Amino acid sequence: MRTFEQIYGEINEAQRNEQALSNLNSTSQTSIWGLIKKMFSLLIRLFEVRVDSFKTDILNSIDEQEKGDLYYYVSKAKNYQHGDNFVIDRFGVSYPLIDLNKRLISQASANEVTDGMGAKILLKVAKTNSGGVLNKLITTEIASFKNYIDAVRFAGVRIDIRSIDAEMLKLNLKVKINKSVCNINGTLIVNPSFKPVESAIVAFIQNLPFDSQFRWRELETYLMTLESVQDCSITSSSVAGVAFVMSTISEAGYYSFDPTSVIEYV
Repeated sequence: MRTFEQIYGEINEAQRNEQALSNLNSTSQTSIWGLIKKMFSLLIRLFEVRVDSFKTDILNSIDEQEKGDLYYYVSKAKNYQHGDNFVIDRFGVSYPLIDLNKRLISQASANEVTDGMGAKILLKVAKTNSGGVLNKLITTEIASFKNYIDAVRFAGVRIDIRSIDAEMLKLNLKVKINKSVCNINGTLIVNPSFKPVESAIVAFIQNLPFDSQFRWRELETYLMTLESVQDCSITSSSVAGVAFVMSTISEAGYYSFDPTSVIEYV
């Protein structure tokens, strides 16, 4: 947006290029022509400020409009307040009172998939228990949440809600331990009841972004940061009994470490 000085300068430049006005060059502070130029410079400046403000208001209104994209459904899922009645008006679906303690969904993802009937949105959701661990929604929670999603969804959009138990991630690893720190069974020398590698794997799995890929290389790199590990490699893996190599995505959106996993310490 132009400043007052820029506008005034452009008017002066236009005057110099207009032969009929070129002699109106008095430098007096009370020059009528000079005052006219300053007055119009100020008016143009105020007009442009108002236009710019109006443009900002329009853009903000556009940004505030609910677009019905995948992020919209993730956001709406996380705003769901279990047990509260929502209202529907011309601005959409909302709660009369925002209560963060009643928000049930802690993690959600939305992806467009296709089936025999065409495109639909797969909405994966999970809640967090008091211990900070993700869990599926129970039957009554699913029913209430589905009623809410039916209200917020755009007309014609099919939505499949999925909230299931964490899928068991089973790993077979070979870990070269630091024998100055660990016993040959993977426990710490200073604390024989603690296995740092197993604890680190559980923490890594729990901290994965919801509905993201699990990758061998990322876990191996993470384990290599441990003082107790000198080298490691994953030799095989499976999710819910289905083997995979290098990477996978959970049907549930999150994993649980399978206690039958095999860690070979060398």
